[in-house]
Amino acid sequence: MQNYLYMEEKLSYKSAFELQGILNKIESGDIGIDELGQHIKRANELVQYCKNSLRNIEEDINNTFQEN
Repeated sequence: MQNYLYMEEKLSYKSAFELQGILNKIESGDIGIDELGQHIKRANELVQYCKNSLRNIEEDINNTFQEN
């Protein structure tokens, strides 16, 4: 299991599909309690990244339409 707290990476919206894998592991019970905290933290990082990306895209779209 990777330690996500110290992992530096360049996220992309596509990499956030990792969320589905985390959800599947949690739902199936395939992870132990020791790993659960790390998975939850990683999922939170990915959710925040996706929310920020979508917010930025929405702002760009709104700005584009307001200019026209």
